[in-house]
Amino acid sequence: MTTIELLKNITAKIKRYKLLILITAIICAIIFCLPELNKKTVYTAKATLFPLNSDNESSPSSLSGLLGLSGDASSSFGNNNAVNILELTVSRTLMQTVASKRLTGLENKTISELLVDEQNNNTPFFSKKIKFPSDSVSQAILGGSLLSGNFIAKINKNNVLELYYSNTNTALLEPITDTIILEITKFYTTLKIEKALADYNFTVAKLDSIQKTLDKLDSKAIGMQSTTLFTSDKLLTYQIPKNYVADAKDIAIRQKDILINNKEEAMWRLQKITPIVEVLDKPVAPFDSKKPTPLLMGFVGFLLGVFLAMLVAISGILYTYIKAEILKVLSEE
Repeated sequence: MTTIELLKNITAKIKRYKLLILITAIICAIIFCLPELNKKTVYTAKATLFPLNSDNESSPSSLSGLLGLSGDASSSFGNNNAVNILELTVSRTLMQTVASKRLTGLENKTISELLVDEQNNNTPFFSKKIKFPSDSVSQAILGGSLLSGNFIAKINKNNVLELYYSNTNTALLEPITDTIILEITKFYTTLKIEKALADYNFTVAKLDSIQKTLDKLDSKAIGMQSTTLFTSDKLLTYQIPKNYVADAKDIAIRQKDILINNKEEAMWRLQKITPIVEVLDKPVAPFDSKKPTPLLMGFVGFLLGVFLAMLVAISGILYTYIKAEILKVLSEE
């Protein structure tokens, strides 16, 4: 069979089954189109966060050092801190905490309840709807999973944290994103308080220790002052040298002065606790949107249906042609 004969046979086969090919293409178009028809427009809220760090907190033991906010990254989420903030933002703990919060403006329902309701509203009639758990732990776990599935956090080229939350209900975008930001801020604020308290308590304990040392040195110096030594032949008294006691006391006093300054600094930081995250871009309308594309998917399904139907229709001719060509090659050898 020549190539021209092959093409003629293929054309004749397609003409014979053109109605079947058309029906198959329409069925494929409908299959591809139906899921898009059941989808709703997805809206995305964007927020950008920026860290607010105190320039005075530059010591290695400060909160900025602990969170990776020291050095060149003091005004941005950069390098080591980027890992910390991203891990916190997308963590399961944060997502579940946010999912447990109630939104007073939305019937005082928890975010978990609202997400489950919205998910069920978008579920096709032939699919199984989500059953809302009765206990709070399971509710938080379910809500956290639904929340994390539509939430993205990343560090942009300017080292600023960007948050993206998507949902089909625009009424949920702003309050949920605001709740996420609030929980991030609360985490850092709480950590800052704990760090300042730890520094303060540590300094107070060291001061107590230094004071006990000073008391012992004073007691020892007084005891040495009252001690006298007599020679065997003359009634002469000598004082015990106590220079080393005075030196030790001077060192302890200098350490005490340093600790008093550290105590004042720790107390100042404890009294000056402020959120170290500021919102640059708030998650407000207009939101980005991604609309379903039933016509495009239907067209893709139609073309795929035509291709598959034509391939099945001419498969016998192709098989015969390929088999003949293989036999011809084998016979020539």
